[in-house]
Amino acid sequence: MLQGIGKRRGDRPETVLARMESCHTRIRHFLTVASELAAGDHAEAEVREAAASVCRYFSVGFVQHVEDEEALILPKLGDAELDSKVREEHARDDADVASLVALCEALSYDPTAASLKAELLAVLSRLGPNMEAHLAHEERTMFPLLGGLAADDEKALYDAMEASREKRRSQRS
Repeated sequence: MLQGIGKRRGDRPETVLARMESCHTRIRHFLTVASELAAGDHAEAEVREAAASVCRYFSVGFVQHVEDEEALILPKLGDAELDSKVREEHARDDADVASLVALCEALSYDPTAASLKAELLAVLSRLGPNMEAHLAHEERTMFPLLGGLAADDEKALYDAMEASREKRRSQRS
């Protein structure tokens, strides 16, 4: 059965590092859902719901994650090499993420389209390994730096991320 992750507004991670770990878990989850969606034979209603879930995550939550990294986290960490590599990888994956969103949106309207599923598999054959390598790199390099932030810096970064999310929520309303 294909499943998304529900909204968990009351269950927010309490640190920047915990928020990033949660984001990485969600990215992996929705890539897995997309892969199962593309490769499996599921009921139409299930395909519609899963495709809409993947589309929603990668067009809202994932975008927020990338914006947090590029606008808030990387500048705070001040590691030029890390900053360059993360931005390069984000740029590399932009087109595939856009294709993933478009294909999942199309599948949410036409859940039996074999050609859409084939295209989605092709996109995921690139995006999946690229994204996993990217996430692993961040976990090896960025996460230890986040864990080592001074308490005041961590709180300021967390508050900035919260403000950014609140601004995006109000813009969607």
